[in-house]
Amino acid sequence: MYKSLLLTAFAVLFMTNCNSTKEESLTRPEADTTVDETAPDMHNAQNSLDYTGVYKGILPCADCEGIDTEITLNPDETYETKYIYLGKDNKVFEDIGSYEWLEDGTRIILENVDSGTEYYFVAENQLIKLDMQGNKITGPNEKNYVLTKQ
Repeated sequence: MYKSLLLTAFAVLFMTNCNSTKEESLTRPEADTTVDETAPDMHNAQNSLDYTGVYKGILPCADCEGIDTEITLNPDETYETKYIYLGKDNKVFEDIGSYEWLEDGTRIILENVDSGTEYYFVAENQLIKLDMQGNKITGPNEKNYVLTKQ
């Protein structure tokens, strides 16, 4: 008799314990896992990448073999450019000035006195030349407009 009484007491204790844990898990607030899609992502090239440095590459040219291009972006938002028109007289064209970030923080604009305005998209270890309106150049030759960080 003592044995069955003890067994019944353990069974009641076990059932009470299970019920209380079940109730706790039902009333415990769940973590909010929803994503606020209206919150803007504040990361961009300007504040997330180590973009300063020297970029080199050969850009397409309409009347020469290509434009050997070197652009140096400095931390104080100044730049230096060197261009050599391949297949011509190999004269080095140099320019210095300051660059400005566009509002989206992914593109910069170089104001050159002689050659006008140039736009570049800033990517991880790359500068990608954009068209005259600041848009990406698309098509089969789009990979020819990439300068690589040295």
